[in-house]
Amino acid sequence: MISLSVILAAASCVKLPVEPSVGLEKENRVVNYTYYNEVNPIVLIALSEAFQFSGLTVNIFFTARPLVTDGFPVYGFTVSYEFQPEVFSIFLARGLSSEDTRRTIIHELAHLKQFYTKELVMNDKNTAIYQGREINLRRMHQKGWPFEIDARAESWRLGYLIRKKMHK
Repeated sequence: MISLSVILAAASCVKLPVEPSVGLEKENRVVNYTYYNEVNPIVLIALSEAFQFSGLTVNIFFTARPLVTDGFPVYGFTVSYEFQPEVFSIFLARGLSSEDTRRTIIHELAHLKQFYTKELVMNDKNTAIYQGREINLRRMHQKGWPFEIDARAESWRLGYLIRKKMHK
């Protein structure tokens, strides 16, 4: 009888031909369920040019009601899916102005990047792992969460790049 370790060792020696992936990159896709059509180019520029990601799908939705956390309004949030790592959903609070929508989308794209690169993993409603450190979300205000601080900084950089690209 051959052991599993022998089979795995033999399999690791087999070199399969690797096909070049030139020209095979998948397009990024935006599925926008809001009336904010200006978010589509923002998302596509961020994914393709700023982050250089390909093959992602971003769904954009309105929330059913205004969002509030700790008594403060929340303009949006991003969801990643464990079993569909290339699919994300961004939820926007209903009734945002165009400028708040643009800022919120850009900020949420910074979180999308954190999720996609596995820099940020949400364990549950109370804890997250960010850059390898466990963070108890109940022990500090949302504005002090390290991944929120970094997302705000990233959104300034990303916003500049997007404005420059859109107004060429």
